[in-house]
Amino acid sequence: EVAGAKVPMEPGSFFAMWNCHFRLHHELLPVIEGLLGRVKLVLLSNVNEMHWRFVRPLIPLFERFDDLVLSYQLHMAKPDPEIFQAMLIRSSLRAEETAYFDDVPRYIEVASALRIHARVFTNTPTFRTQLAELGLAEA
Repeated sequence: EVAGAKVPMEPGSFFAMWNCHFRLHHELLPVIEGLLGRVKLVLLSNVNEMHWRFVRPLIPLFERFDDLVLSYQLHMAKPDPEIFQAMLIRSSLRAEETAYFDDVPRYIEVASALRIHARVFTNTPTFRTQLAELGLAEA
């Protein structure tokens, strides 16, 4: 509303506003690329269809992932342990051989309870250190 009157919003404006909270970590992309072919890469994301239409073209690297496990497609979401189990089953992964990174501590707690090696993502330097600690990359 503007001054009490309803003003229609253009679809493009709504799409931009709906997706404005996403932040691309450009410095992280080369680190992920370095894992390609060395480990199985799976994206587990709480995302709706509109968010996914916005994010996917921004990160062509997703095309090279082994699997994309998206909440809106499975009709479940983190922190539900079932979405983690679905990811493990779909990707033929064993929990104790899986590393999981997320910026939401509650999701890390759930993944850890399932015996997944889960770490809170904060920034690229810390991520590099975490990978090294897990034996997945050099610090």
